[in-house]
Amino acid sequence: MPRPLPLLTAAVAAILVAVAAVGGLVAPAPAVSAEAASAPALPTAPRDSSVSIGGCPVETAHVGSRYFSLLRSNDRAVFSLVGALPAGLSLDAESGAIRGVPTTAGSSRFTIVATLHGDRGEYGPCVIDVGPSLDPPALATGCPIDDAVVDRPYRFAMAASGPEGMVYSATGLPAGLTVDPATGLISGTPTVPSSSVIAVSVSGLGGTSAKFGCSFTVRPPDRPEIVSCPAPDAVVGEPYSGAILVRSDVAVDYGASWLPAGLELDHSSGVVSGEPTVAGRFPIIVDASNAWGGYARRSCEITVRES
Repeated sequence: MPRPLPLLTAAVAAILVAVAAVGGLVAPAPAVSAEAASAPALPTAPRDSSVSIGGCPVETAHVGSRYFSLLRSNDRAVFSLVGALPAGLSLDAESGAIRGVPTTAGSSRFTIVATLHGDRGEYGPCVIDVGPSLDPPALATGCPIDDAVVDRPYRFAMAASGPEGMVYSATGLPAGLTVDPATGLISGTPTVPSSSVIAVSVSGLGGTSAKFGCSFTVRPPDRPEIVSCPAPDAVVGEPYSGAILVRSDVAVDYGASWLPAGLELDHSSGVVSGEPTVAGRFPIIVDASNAWGGYARRSCEITVRES
């Protein structure tokens, strides 16, 4: 009687399949290409969420330029992000507004999350690319024109055009002067005469800058000028007060010689005061000097009358 070979063969085949499954002899999975593995995921939103999100920001961003984009969702959803916005930008959770001034070029990737009545929706990944500054800074004022004077307050305001957030600097400034990096104001009171070269510059976000080398002189103050003498008339035994008036860049020290008896001089204010005791005409010499060698003198006269 012939053997049932087809039936036996089928049984053997079934046994071999079972053994292969137990022993881990499974067919390899189809190969995935490198391009497919590295391809970015497409923006998706969960199908089981009732929260809808309008999409990713599409506005162009540049370093130093104001940026604004409005995220959209149904009803009054509250927004948040998974990931990070570019430096200088922030999200208003209630309105969905992304705004600010980007400070660094580059790309930032994030996912938008919207929450409404306990339900949550997501959309992403989104990307904001920040390009370089469109408006590099330029110094409009150039170098300081006027000399500074020792012991006299000095001010010079640099001005520049360019992006927001510019930073001013000035190196090599004389002693007593400083620069405000936010406004570009050079100010202070120089303390010593000097002649030097200073470097003034303004830098914008993204590293762009404009720079000048400038000659800068701090000169000694002009010599004082005596404008008027003390009041010429006095009366014996009555209070007297008269001032030496001086035009000067800086503080001066006053002097007076041969004052009538009973009168004296305040050397810091230039005021002559007191009660004269003797009548007569008194020629006097008044002078004024500053700490930098400036000096002036003048002949004056005080007449003291009998009471």
